[in-house]
Amino acid sequence: MIKKICLPQPNHYSHIIYYMLIYVFVMLLVQSFGVPHAIVFLLDIFNLILLVNLLYKKNFFVYGKLPIVKFQLTIFVSGILVAVVRQVDLLLIAWSLRNYMRFVIFFVACVAFIKAKTAKLIISTMEKLYILNFVICLIQFFVFRIDGDMLGGIFGTYEGCNGYSNVFLTAMTTLFVFKWIYGHLSMKSMLTYVSLAVLQAALGEIKVYFVELFLIMFVA
Repeated sequence: MIKKICLPQPNHYSHIIYYMLIYVFVMLLVQSFGVPHAIVFLLDIFNLILLVNLLYKKNFFVYGKLPIVKFQLTIFVSGILVAVVRQVDLLLIAWSLRNYMRFVIFFVACVAFIKAKTAKLIISTMEKLYILNFVICLIQFFVFRIDGDMLGGIFGTYEGCNGYSNVFLTAMTTLFVFKWIYGHLSMKSMLTYVSLAVLQAALGEIKVYFVELFLIMFVA
């Protein structure tokens, strides 16, 4: 008799998403503590688990109809077609597929699996990582004299890592501003948190952050 296949309930997958989010500082472990670089591919395994469940429950096709997902897929397909026309190496196209689609899969998984309880846990953890990131950036800048593109805080100290810092700072700035708007954060606390992001952006020469900060304030 064939046993019924039982996949974990959605809350188990929300835990996977949570661990993936706090996994962001893995490059710091690789760069500063000699952890094998292969550890970064654990995220691909987690993403594959999420994708299998999304396809099994057909959630990927349901949430894949969201306008933002359609927009992401349209850009990706357009890029693939251009690459094929220009006869780009198939291995490079496959690698691009991996690099781009993992974000789409992760986004859809977040929409499908994250519930209120997990969302609160994620926000709380990200706020703690935000402070940790700022402290590490100060140490990198003033103690190790690391600046510019190499200043990444929890994202490591390799060239271009401040791009990840920019995404993190922008997301956290948006969170703090809207928490203030909805009365969950005082103006003093909000301005303190945002000032930390401004200082880190200045130290890391993340010029685009100041444009993004203006847009966040304008939209809010």
